[in-house]
Amino acid sequence: MYKAITIIVILFFISCTIGKKGVFFKEMSKRPSIEINDNKITLNTGNSIQNSSLLIYKIDLSIDTSRKAIELRGFQAIGKDFKKRFELKIHGISKKQLDNYKYFWINPDKKKTEIEDLIK
Repeated sequence: MYKAITIIVILFFISCTIGKKGVFFKEMSKRPSIEINDNKITLNTGNSIQNSSLLIYKIDLSIDTSRKAIELRGFQAIGKDFKKRFELKIHGISKKQLDNYKYFWINPDKKKTEIEDLIK
């Protein structure tokens, strides 16, 4: 009985992680664009042209205030809800300050690409 439960738990964890992977900038069907509003940025993306069965479902962001840079990472997986629009709230930084930041897409291999399509 315990052996069967252990196998089920292991299979559950494996199924949760299979297919999840980062998104490369070059694989998106359209270049990402950013809209800057009050205390949030809205990232518009396109689905993967290399992995059509994997859907972008999550965007992580990190802020480096000393370099005035915002780094974005996308994640895709099978069976997730596909999103083309991600609203990311930013606390403690005004719209005027956000207008002066540089925005970068970070690939899974850590290569950075500046996102130049900003809508202010």
